[in-house]
Amino acid sequence: MSERKSINRYYPPNVDPTKVKFSSKTSNKTKNAKPSVRLMAPFSMKCLNCKEYIAASRKFNTRKETTDRDYLGVKIIRFSLRCPRCYAEMIFETDPKNGDYQCVSGCKKNYERSAPIKEKESIDEMIVRLEKEVKEDERMKELERK
Repeated sequence: MSERKSINRYYPPNVDPTKVKFSSKTSNKTKNAKPSVRLMAPFSMKCLNCKEYIAASRKFNTRKETTDRDYLGVKIIRFSLRCPRCYAEMIFETDPKNGDYQCVSGCKKNYERSAPIKEKESIDEMIVRLEKEVKEDERMKELERK
């Protein structure tokens, strides 16, 4: 039984590998195909077409595509999947700047990050912020004295 299912095949010595034609079904699929990846949903989302809620950690077969964009040398990867209810396409991609994912089309996150990462503040902004903090401390000390 195992002999019949073996992967090895006998090729006679007079076979020319350049003249061997492969199946057109496989060659057409492999030319334009994007790699398929089994992925767990990284966040809970909602399909914008049918309003279906998709929980985080649900498994999907997604198509993985590396985009031309990058952030500090880290490539941005785009994942496209289908809604399990209405089969509408949903696309999200990695966001290396915030260490998160960003919805591109067809879906919406059920939550937003509670504390967004702040940009680096300039020296003038830092001075203004520190002056406000000092004034608040002075007010609290004044109230404590009373």
